[in-house]
Amino acid sequence: MKRATLTITVDYDDSPDDATIEALLRDVARLAAGNGMLSGDGEITVDSWDCDVKIGEQDDPVRGVWARFQPQAWVNDTAIDIDGARSFDVTMVVEQMGPDKAMSLKDNSQEADELWHTYADSRGLEHDGPFRIEVAEAIREFYGL
Repeated sequence: MKRATLTITVDYDDSPDDATIEALLRDVARLAAGNGMLSGDGEITVDSWDCDVKIGEQDDPVRGVWARFQPQAWVNDTAIDIDGARSFDVTMVVEQMGPDKAMSLKDNSQEADELWHTYADSRGLEHDGPFRIEVAEAIREFYGL
């Protein structure tokens, strides 16, 4: 068996809570698995908590739908992209929608915005301003179109 170690250093003075960090680390593992870079099982340990991460085998890669959140700020009545863009996993929501409803989801729509609000609320993330959500292409790729 080969073993690789990934070390991530987090500055706790400027970081979110442990649950948010755990969720972000799970997203990293899920993304790596979806790209075929990892297989097998893993474990995440951060100070006072740890969790197991199940990663799909490479011959049956974990597929996923990753939406992109782009925060913006108002400048002279125009929404301008700012730092803080991130991708987030919406695979379960898309699967629950089913292909027909999911394929009708448009970027920057109220339905796409709701994907972000659900994700952000579950992780205690906030952004008081305009933003864009891109997800339509990821859904087409997920369904092989």
